Amino acid sequence: MKPYVILLISLLVVSGVLIFTPFEKGFLVKEGGVIEVSTVVLYGVLIGLLLVLRNLRWLWGNILCSLCVLVLLFRELDFDKAFTTMGIFKSNFYKSDSISLLEKSSGLFVTLLILAIFSFTFRHYRKSLWLGIRQLKKPELGVAFAIALAMVSKLILDGLPRKLDNIGLTLSEFLQENHGILEEVLELGIPLSLLFSLHYLRLQGSEK
Repeated sequence: MKPYVILLISLLVVSGVLIFTPFEKGFLVKEGGVIEVSTVVLYGVLIGLLLVLRNLRWLWGNILCSLCVLVLLFRELDFDKAFTTMGIFKSNFYKSDSISLLEKSSGLFVTLLILAIFSFTFRHYRKSLWLGIRQLKKPELGVAFAIALAMVSKLILDGLPRKLDNIGLTLSEFLQENHGILEEVLELGIPLSLLFSLHYLRLQGSEK
């Protein structure tokens, strides 16, 4: 648990420094900025390590995990909206009359494929993951921590002003300007925690 607590504190400290230090940080947190590029690079490193470092008998699990990481990498690169009129994960994409049936069908297929990948991966690992979390094993805790970061950054912070506006709430000007910084930094923590998890898994294997 300790390394992930340290990682979380580090992410929050970096976010705080970026938010409260008065210097131009657009090049760090903008789309295609330093933090986003670093996140993408770490995902790439993680995929390579997953496919290379594990034993062949774990090949099926390796492929599933690698595909999950690949989906996260593509999401970080905004591939969900790169080839369509709007993001395929937005409900308006399927409601809009201006988007063709072919485009909607393609988006739905990709969305279902992604859900299938994560579903198969969860089914493959759910017992060992839950057991490892209960026993506070570092590899499984790393995966759980990455999931928690993804939920906070992707489901809560991403587009937060718009989400709150839909329910009649408004963020303060300060939070509107800076919530994106916290989102980007927490997203960087996802591949970092997964790399920690893989590192501890290798250590655990070498001790057997």
